[in-house]
Amino acid sequence: MVDFINLDLGKTPHDPDFRKILNAALKDVGLSKEEQLGVLFLVGYTASRSAAIDLAELKNSEKENKENLKSANLITKRLTLYASSERNFWGKLDPDWLHNKIYNLCYICHDILTERDEALDDYFRSIKGGHVLLKSDIDEEWVSTYSDEAFKLGTVSNVYYDFIRKIGKYLTAEGISRPDSYSIGLATYGYMQQFDVKGNDHIAEYIGKFFSPMFSAIARYAELYLEFPYELSRNHVFSNIFWCHNGNIEEIVRAGIHKVHQMVFYDESTCELRKFWNFKDPTNYQELITSTFRCAAHIRNKYINYEDVHIRAVIQSGEVFDSDAIGADLSEEELWNLVCEVMSQKYGYYVSAHGWQCAGEFMEFIGVFFYETSLHAIVSSSIAIEG
Repeated sequence: MVDFINLDLGKTPHDPDFRKILNAALKDVGLSKEEQLGVLFLVGYTASRSAAIDLAELKNSEKENKENLKSANLITKRLTLYASSERNFWGKLDPDWLHNKIYNLCYICHDILTERDEALDDYFRSIKGGHVLLKSDIDEEWVSTYSDEAFKLGTVSNVYYDFIRKIGKYLTAEGISRPDSYSIGLATYGYMQQFDVKGNDHIAEYIGKFFSPMFSAIARYAELYLEFPYELSRNHVFSNIFWCHNGNIEEIVRAGIHKVHQMVFYDESTCELRKFWNFKDPTNYQELITSTFRCAAHIRNKYINYEDVHIRAVIQSGEVFDSDAIGADLSEEELWNLVCEVMSQKYGYYVSAHGWQCAGEFMEFIGVFFYETSLHAIVSSSIAIEG
């Protein structure tokens, strides 16, 4: 098995076509130039750990060796699709400053929002005298912002947006390009490995685990480009974000919702997003929210004839957050109020046309709102059509 950590990534050329595709996706989600640099750094930092996990799973699988080697090559190739560089950035940048921001991002999610029994520092290697190698100074101002917050998708997303803006501002001031931002993320992972392999892997894996659907979608582009190019070419970034929210849920539960998603958001029999769904114009957001709700609310009597077996599967899946919807006869207003409460209690999202970090976060919200409305409509007895 190839040890990806020892690969000379600097001699592996990037893929110009992939770089264009990912740059277009970053533009579509509405991130600023600084935010794009921050996201690419974050994706680069977590990519190495993601590749290591995939390689470990591959090593433990029962595939033929030839297939294993082919898959291993694809996994390692993912690391340099967007950028590769032989440059040494540490003469210009401060790796300890970058590590400090990574540490605080993980500390806020790990110790503050989740209130885990084990402190983040417990996972780090210590040396004689009790010095913890990967421990860094606490950013008190940043941490205090989340001291009274709960661990929900909306809150965690805000922490990550804080992070990419801090990193992006720093890299912008140093004149760093988008490709180099990604390479610096890879290099920072390698730099931290020198001090504490297990501790650094814990940070990278933990940060990657709690990506929001939008961040997950951006991070998965390299994998999709290499292994699912047809699907990538036919999906708008909105659908990639949608899949990252619920794609791992049992197929019998999500299949109908995904089918209706295709019917609602895309022109018939095409891979073109309907012009109505203009996520780039915030003045349209209220209309998009209303239409999303209306379409999802009537998923059973307008789009798909759900069989009893599928309804039972959805009920038994544990995915229905508010059990009051099961078997209930609801008006549209009652369903709206129910789903708004689900969005707040489960995700920390408020159903509003305002306050979104970027178009990508609004896409994320619309995807989640569509999914939860559909799910609760499916298990109800009926939804009365109003107006």
